[in-house]
Amino acid sequence: MNANLLVKSEPVGKLAVKPHQRTILLVTDGSPQIQPGINNSIRMALASNSSLAIAYFPGEPHTPTQSHEIMTQIAQKAREAGLLEVKVIENNCPDEDAIDELTKKLEADLVVLAL
Repeated sequence: MNANLLVKSEPVGKLAVKPHQRTILLVTDGSPQIQPGINNSIRMALASNSSLAIAYFPGEPHTPTQSHEIMTQIAQKAREAGLLEVKVIENNCPDEDAIDELTKKLEADLVVLAL
C-alpha cells in the first residue's frame, strides 16, 4: 500500500504541533527558609521550558494581603529570571488534599513544597 495515501503530505514547517506544556506547581507558606525551594523551582522551570504555578499553603501566620504579596513577589522573581508563563493561584491550599486536587487540575508534572 502506498504511504502517500495514508498520510497527508505537508512540509514540516507548516505543521502546528504543540507539545504538552509541562507545569511545575510550587506550594509555599512564605516562611523565611523557602528561598532555595523557590530558586530551584524557577531553575527547573527554565531548564525544562515549563510553566510555573504558585500556590500558598497557610503554614505561617500571614494575612490574605501578606500571602498575596508573597505570591506576587515570587511570580515577579520568576518572570525576571525569564519565565514566560507564571500563574499565581488565588485560592489557598489548606491541606494535602487541596494540593493533590490542584495538582490534578493543573496536570502538574512536578510539585515542589517550599515550606
